[in-house]
Amino acid sequence: MIGQLMRVPDACTVVRSSANGMAQHNVFTWGLDGPHFATLPALDTTSRILKQTLDDFMTESTPDMRRKFVEALFAMLGASGARTFTQMAERWTDTAGALLGAAWDLDPVTRKAVLAVAGSLASNGVESAMRWITADRNDTPEPKALPEA
Repeated sequence: MIGQLMRVPDACTVVRSSANGMAQHNVFTWGLDGPHFATLPALDTTSRILKQTLDDFMTESTPDMRRKFVEALFAMLGASGARTFTQMAERWTDTAGALLGAAWDLDPVTRKAVLAVAGSLASNGVESAMRWITADRNDTPEPKALPEA
């Protein structure tokens, strides 16, 4: 998400991760293929939808709207008590509630972007909870180990 806000070019490398959602940004979840990162051909559907929403927001927003968006994200972090994106996903009910509360004071374009982030967090939280309940906590193949030196 942060990369999308920083206007990452469309041609980027997607690294396979054993995590989901924002937790994929943890380098320790990245897959290896020999001495290189294991890559995927493209973002998954959920990531593409979030990217399109954020791209639309960046195109349609003013600097003041972007400032309000960032302030809403930090308000969300503060309200949930999370210190990391992983904690945000783990506390998705608090995080989503804080975002929804902040969203009503925003203009429609900024609100749409904030609600897209809230939806992504909620989706990640539900997915994590379902995986924990079913004990299928890692549906991604294990990364290959580096060869012994």
